[in-house]
Amino acid sequence: MLRYAMHIVFIAQYFHPETGAASERITGLAKGLVSMGHRVTVITGFPSYPAGRLYPGFTRKLWDRQQMEGVEVVRTWLHITEGRDAASRLVNYLSFMCSSFLAALLVGRPDVPDVIVATSGPIFAGASGCIASIMRRVPFVLDLRDVWPERIYVGTGMKRGFLLRLLERLELFLYRRASRIIAVTNGVRENILGKRVPPEKAVVITNGVDTDIFNPKDTASIREGKEGSEGREEVRKALGIPAESFVAIYAGTLGLLQDTSLMVEAAASVSGQNIKVLIIGGGARSEQMRIEAAGNPAAGNMIFIDPVSREDLRGYILASDLGINANTDDPHNDMAIPVKIFPYMACGLPVLIANRGEIVDIVEGSGAGRVVAPGDAGAFAKGMLEFSRNSELSKRCAEQGMRLVEARFSMQRLSESLEAVLRDAISSR
Repeated sequence: MLRYAMHIVFIAQYFHPETGAASERITGLAKGLVSMGHRVTVITGFPSYPAGRLYPGFTRKLWDRQQMEGVEVVRTWLHITEGRDAASRLVNYLSFMCSSFLAALLVGRPDVPDVIVATSGPIFAGASGCIASIMRRVPFVLDLRDVWPERIYVGTGMKRGFLLRLLERLELFLYRRASRIIAVTNGVRENILGKRVPPEKAVVITNGVDTDIFNPKDTASIREGKEGSEGREEVRKALGIPAESFVAIYAGTLGLLQDTSLMVEAAASVSGQNIKVLIIGGGARSEQMRIEAAGNPAAGNMIFIDPVSREDLRGYILASDLGINANTDDPHNDMAIPVKIFPYMACGLPVLIANRGEIVDIVEGSGAGRVVAPGDAGAFAKGMLEFSRNSELSKRCAEQGMRLVEARFSMQRLSESLEAVLRDAISSR
């Protein structure tokens, strides 16, 4: 079959240099598609996530164009706010929906893109992509990272009132209009199949990791301070961590579905065992976690850092010995695969998680680490102790994790899967 280069337009509120699963996903997929010879345009906002402040080096504009490793990045205005209340977030989402819709009508002219891919949540980016695809008469593909608006009332306890019911109608409309729906996990796919989505319309392309950035191959040169990264010893020295300490790292969002209390309690339990717990991230529970740790005298082995770039994060991971994650026992977590575990694995760390859902099968099935029940801080602490005392276990799990990433979760492999889905969407229109 003759292969041709596509012009693919992504609409994604979050993109590089922002941190988090949403940004990492689209950034990695866009780069992967460009490397395969396609033209890729990403319509996104000016970076402000997660702190709600404009990133240094950017100015507030209505519109801006940039090139990033072959990707055309079109940044559009959105309301930037530090407010975490529902009204502030809604205005943020709606402002991007409107500005990204206008941009989607203009990009590529006088030519027409081959396909528009909108990533949700928030669901409003999906609405922007859907309507733009109708007006430009091109296929619409919905990349579904989270099930909105279900995510709202599950994660926040908000009552299912008029607004949420209205969003549910929008959700079903987007499912009907999409040529293909890409679910980030099997759990998400099963959820939408229960809403009368035809099975042939919904496919799974998981999150993954950019192995060009996250890998252990150049560990020696990194530790010598080359390639613009600080070495393991330098990173530890800057953090006040002794070279002989065992370091467990958590790097990611500290939100409503993360069990921050478990991590504090477990860290306090091992504080006398020369184990340090490094927390990198921000989110709705970030401040609460810091307060909880400060109020626990035994949790003095915890170190907190605000979100950092991917390149800097790699240095912190290489300076650590174990990657950790802990989610709550909320059933919504059954549909989640925490993306943070993939950089851990790609950089050669074993993993310890307190989770439920698909991620349990991934970690246990691959032998990449240990799994404990959500909420069990005692078992989590024992897991950290086990890895700190058993270097052979750590090495074995680390090797299995690297093999797993190479086989299933590198962004290059996921980009190849996405290319096939997009070609199918175009040909079936």
